[in-house]
Amino acid sequence: MRILLVAPMFPPQRGVAPLRTHSFAACWARAGHDVTVLTTQKRPDQTGLHLPPAGFKVVELPYRAPWILERIRHAGLQPAATVPTAARSSIRRRLLSPLRALKARTGVFSAVRQPDLTDGWIRPALDWARESWDVVVSSGGPPAAHLVALGIKSRRRCRFWAADFRDLWTDNHIYTGLFPFTLVERRRERRVLANIDRLVTVSPGLAHRLSAKSGKSVQVIYNGYDPETFAGLSSTPAFPADGRLRLVYTGTVYDRGQDVDALCSAVAAEPQASLVVASDRADLWSAVARRSGLRDRFEFHGSVPRADALRMQRDASALILLDWYDPRHGVLTGKVFEYLLSPAPIWVVGGALDSPASSLVRGTGRGVGLGRSPERIRQAIRELAAGRTATSRNHALIASLAREQQARRFLTLLESGKEGQAKG
Repeated sequence: MRILLVAPMFPPQRGVAPLRTHSFAACWARAGHDVTVLTTQKRPDQTGLHLPPAGFKVVELPYRAPWILERIRHAGLQPAATVPTAARSSIRRRLLSPLRALKARTGVFSAVRQPDLTDGWIRPALDWARESWDVVVSSGGPPAAHLVALGIKSRRRCRFWAADFRDLWTDNHIYTGLFPFTLVERRRERRVLANIDRLVTVSPGLAHRLSAKSGKSVQVIYNGYDPETFAGLSSTPAFPADGRLRLVYTGTVYDRGQDVDALCSAVAAEPQASLVVASDRADLWSAVARRSGLRDRFEFHGSVPRADALRMQRDASALILLDWYDPRHGVLTGKVFEYLLSPAPIWVVGGALDSPASSLVRGTGRGVGLGRSPERIRQAIRELAAGRTATSRNHALIASLAREQQARRFLTLLESGKEGQAKG
C-alpha cells in the first residue's frame, strides 16, 4: 500500500507523540509498504529527538503564522538573560503574561485547540499532497493534521482515511478552547468525524467518548514503549550511593487535573525518602514543596535531556506516575508505558484507585495505585524501605504493549479496512 502519514508531531520534535508516529512509519515500512510522512518543518526549539527515517520518506513543509504571533512566540521562548534591562523585562512580562494565561486555559496556539500556529501549515500541506494514496493516516493534535487529511479525502486523493486521536479535540480534558473559535472547531470536528473511515485513540476511556460522539467503532492503539529504551545509556548512576529512597517523577504536570499535594506531604512525613522531579513546572513544584516542608529532600532538575531522564528512571527507588483526578477523562498518559521497563515499582498517585493508569500498572504487575491518600503513600514508602515491594510481572501483557506490537495492530486495521472498501 501507499500510505501517507500526516503527522505534525514527528522527530526531531521531542515527546511521546513523535515517538508514537515514528513507530508507525517505521513498522509499516518494515512490513513492505510505501510510507511517506508529511510533517511540519521544525523550529530550532522543537528539535532534540533524532531518529532515522528507516525505510520511509519524510517531507517537512515550512509554514508561517501571522508575523505578530511569530514574534510573540519568539519572545516567549527567550530566556530572561537575553533582555538587557529590567524595564524591558517588566514590559515583556506584562505583554506575555496574559497570552500565557490564555494559552494555559484555552489551549490556543499550543497544538491542541484552534486557532493554532500550525493552521498556517494546512494550505502548504494540501498544495503538496497532489498524488493519490491508498491510505491516509492523520495523527493529531494539532487539529491541522485531521483537517489536511479531510482535504485530501474531499479531493478524492485517498481511498481510505484513518484518524489517530491522541487527545480529544473539542472535548479536551485540559483546554476549553476560545469562543467564538469553539463554534468553528465544533463544525470542523463534525466534518472530520463524519468522513473518517477508521478511528483510533490511545485509551479505552477516550475510545468510549469518541465512539459516543461519532457513532462509530473506535479502536485503542496504546502509546506503547520501545524495548531498547535503556540501551546505550551511560552506566554512571544517576544518584549518589547514599542509601536514600528516591521517588522519581519525570514529565509534565498540569495544575488543572493533576494533584501533587498528597505526594509531597507524604514524602515530607517520611524522613528516609526524597522526591526527585524532572519537569517543566518549577513554579508549581516549588510552591508545593515549600508548603509541605520538604526542604532539602526535594530535588528539582527542570527539563532534562531524555537520556538523563531515563537514567533517573532506571536508578529510582520508585517511580511516580501522576494520575488524573477526574475519572470521566479516561486519560492514560504515555509516561506509564516508558516506566514499564524500569526496575523500580510504579506508584500511581493523585487519581482514582481504579483509574485506567492504576488498572494498567496493576495488570502488568508493575506497581500499585495509591490514589490521593497521603497515608497510603506513606505506607508504601515504609514498605519500600523495609524491602516489601515484590511484584509479579505479567511479561506477556507487557510485551504486547511495545510500540512495534501496537503499530502492527494499527497496520492490521488499515489493511482490513482497505480490503473491505475494495470489496464494497
